[in-house]
Amino acid sequence: MKSLLKIRYEFAFETRQPINDVLNMSIEDFIIAQNIWNEYITKKNNNTGGETC
Repeated sequence: MKSLLKIRYEFAFETRQPINDVLNMSIEDFIIAQNIWNEYITKKNNNTGGETC
């Protein structure tokens, strides 16, 4: 299982958010933001027929 720190770094990279902003999020806010991002990527991929990122 990935460490929470690694997951946050990957999320910051994928979403192009400042790493400090991502690291300073509460765990609850981070999980919400990550879920929203995952839904966005899923919908984007379904609409284009493939991975675009």
